Formats: sequence, C-alpha cells, structure tokens
Amino acid sequence: MSHQLFGNADSAITIKLDAIVANWRYIDSLSAPTTKTAAMLKANGYGLGSGAVATALAQAGCELFFVANLTEAIELRAVFCQTGDVNIKIIVLHGIQYGQESDFSAHRLVPVLNDLDQISCWRLFAAKTGKPLPALLHFDTGMTRLGLDTNQTNWLIHNRQALEGLELHYVMSHLVSGEVVDDPVNAQQLARFNEIRHWFSDTPASLANSAGTMLGKDYHFAMTRPGIALYGIHPCENLDSPLLSTFEWQARILQIRDAAAGDKVGYGGTHQLARDSTIATLGVGYADGYNRK
Repeated sequence: MSHQLFGNADSAITIKLDAIVANWRYIDSLSAPTTKTAAMLKANGYGLGSGAVATALAQAGCELFFVANLTEAIELRAVFCQTGDVNIKIIVLHGIQYGQESDFSAHRLVPVLNDLDQISCWRLFAAKTGKPLPALLHFDTGMTRLGLDTNQTNWLIHNRQALEGLELHYVMSHLVSGEVVDDPVNAQQLARFNEIRHWFSDTPASLANSAGTMLGKDYHFAMTRPGIALYGIHPCENLDSPLLSTFEWQARILQIRDAAAGDKVGYGGTHQLARDSTIATLGVGYADGYNRK
C-alpha cells in the first residue's frame, strides 16, 4: 500500500503506507496494552500526506491524531468524514485562539490548552453552549515553549474551579532531551511531571514523544505521541533501528554525457573530475527539497 507525491514531472516520492503502519505497531508494542499510541500528523504528516497516512493508521487501529493548528485539523476531519471514521479524535497542539471556538465545536476538535488564556477561552465557550467541552492540559516542564509555566501551573493547582465546564482527556508535557538517553534532564522532567500529575490524579497522562517511547515504560503513562519515528527516522539516530524506511525518491535522468579529467562540474566548479567520467543529470533541485549544498 503506497501513494505518490509528485515534486514535478521529472521526480516523485513514493510513500510506503505499510511501512508507516508497521512503525506505528512497533512503537505501540513498546508500551503496555493499556497505553494508547497516538500519531502526529502535523505539517501534512511530516510532508508525506496526512490524509493517506491518517487513513492507513486509522485502519490499523490508531484512535488519536495530533495536528498543529485549526486549518490542519479541519482538513483532517474532512478526510475522516469521507472514510466514515467519524469518532476519531483530532487534537490540536497549538490550542484554541479567540474566535476559533465555533470551528472547534463544529468539527469536533480537541484543543491542547497551553496557558490560562486558552483555558478561559474554551471554558467561557463551554458555559455559553451549556455542555462540557473536551481538552488536553499542557504543562511546561522544561521546554520553555508551549504549556503552562510554573506560575500558571501553581495558580491552577490552587484554583481548580478555573477548569469547570471542561472535560480533561489528558494532562501532558513534552520532553526536552528524550533523544539523549543518558541526559539527566529526562529524569528531572519525569519527576516534575509526576509532581504536577499528582494534583490531577483523576486524569490520564501523556509525556512521551518519539524519543520518549524508547526511554522505558516510566515515560509512557496512558498515551504516547510518536511523530518522526512513525516516518522511519529514529530519534536517537540508531543505525540499527527496527523502524522501516517509509518513502523512496525517484527522479528521471535527463541527460548522460561524457566529461574529461580536469572538467569542473556544477555552479562554481565545486567538483573537479580526477578522471574521465560519465555524468548523469537528474531532474531535481533545491525547489524539490534537494539541499543545494
């Protein structure tokens, strides 16, 4: 099972959907059966086509999908409506912004709430609709990126009424150095996350990204969130990785020519031939993602 993404008429990337599914199943096998394995589909499934990837993973049993923003989420919901997977959960990492509430509700999307403003926005809309609304609650434990900071976290712990009207599916955080197995920051973050999780003991938890899935079951909790590993890239750059390659890039040979020793090749003559050679020119360039360096 595969599909193709064409860069131009002279090159194509073939996506191996079976390999992506196999990688998801491998990552899923690393955790307990009670731990759900989600799938990251942000940036159009890491450039490999979120619709095709999501459809294949849903058929394999994946129930939880993460995207970056509202636009990606609406596009993915349309895919699942076409395939009949109407109960699939789509979770939006960037959270909800003022003015997006109706779209989140209409498309049955779940925001990751990253700060008190987002909590207030979603909670006020819940009060307006008169029904509880789903959400994930994100705590920053060291990334200094998205998520409630220390001050907001401490405030929320002592003001839990600020969450009234919200149905928390998970509390979550994100690892800073999960790909560095022996980095003490991992254990520090785990300890910090467990401290926070203590105050939300009735809510399932999620910490592990791709690298976190490979740090051991202490990091798995109720849900893991693999991204790059699904697409065949081992987060720790393990060359003996069991992860499968998920795409092939093929290009048309436009011309084959002979060149003499001493001829220079390419802009700036960056390569000088040491011997008589045969030169093939492929129909790809940096517009297709080929690094011009």
